[in-house]
Amino acid sequence: MTSSAHIKSVFINLRWQRQLRQRFDRAAGQYHDLAQAQHRSADDLLTLLAQQSLPPQSCLADIGCGTGYLLQALVEQQNPSITSHLAIDISSAMLASAGLQRDNISRLCADALALPIRGNSLQVVMSNFALHWSLQPQAAMDELARVLQSDGLAILAIPVLGSLPGRLAEAQQGEPLQALACWQAAAGAAGFSIELQQQLQYVDYFPDADAWLMAVRSMGVTARANASNNLRGATYLRALKARLEQERQAQGIALRYDVWQCLLRLHHSG
Repeated sequence: MTSSAHIKSVFINLRWQRQLRQRFDRAAGQYHDLAQAQHRSADDLLTLLAQQSLPPQSCLADIGCGTGYLLQALVEQQNPSITSHLAIDISSAMLASAGLQRDNISRLCADALALPIRGNSLQVVMSNFALHWSLQPQAAMDELARVLQSDGLAILAIPVLGSLPGRLAEAQQGEPLQALACWQAAAGAAGFSIELQQQLQYVDYFPDADAWLMAVRSMGVTARANASNNLRGATYLRALKARLEQERQAQGIALRYDVWQCLLRLHHSG
């Protein structure tokens, strides 16, 4: 018999996925312009990929592709080993972005924890600033392991605890990020070996507190699975803006991400 706790967990996850879908559907039109840190991270992932020897006719999936910055760059590089590109995102509006409307990019609207892809079918998966939205590191890594072939590669950039968006959780403004060690343990338990890893910091700067707040809202940072999505009232907002101004640097008000970038290789048992 299915337990009430399991039913509750399934309900919360469905509600969370619906909330994320709505958030990113609304953000799709401006996401490309706001996601500058994400673009720099994608460039670093593409450098990692270029250093790898891939089997011929590889199929590569970008999970949480957003408006397609990474895949567009990859297609333009014309890697001869990659003959199939799959864009996966929970937001149909993101998938409708102009950069993904290419004959050599297939599009799939799906949850990263339940990919409608047969097992052992992909040679490479990439994901940039997306898997942390799953809230379940082990489930995310297990799903990557399911769809990858043995010896397949996962090239990932995952924001971890310590990022400024993670600090928003203290004020119930955003879902807590997971610790780096949690993601590392999940990768190992799913059957991955870590061939390369580094923890990097990416920073975007904004001219004022209002622009900073607009960015974190638009990029989904304030979303929560079990609480109201709204920032607190006027008194709290004034205090938050004052704090942000106190942290101002010469370049502006910083939005920092601590990111685990890794190259994982899958070793299926048997």
